[in-house]
Amino acid sequence: MKAVDGHASTCPDRRRRTRSDRDDGRVSYTEHGRWVAADGYEHLVELEERFIEEFGRAEYDIAREVIERVVGLLDQLASEQEDRDAG
Repeated sequence: MKAVDGHASTCPDRRRRTRSDRDDGRVSYTEHGRWVAADGYEHLVELEERFIEEFGRAEYDIAREVIERVVGLLDQLASEQEDRDAG
């Protein structure tokens, strides 16, 4: 796993999870699947490196925090809408 400025993953959910599906045996990969996953991960790392070069680490970290909060709010709003629709 390649780290970017000490960050091991670009995926915020990965930090919240205590055990991955792959680690507990619920998911397995073919050799081709592992290659595709690794290639996709490398692409995300390259994008993150580019964003850090463009905006600087501090501004990039702030942008990620704001985006994570927006995603959380959107999830909450969607859940509230589902509850209203079901009720």
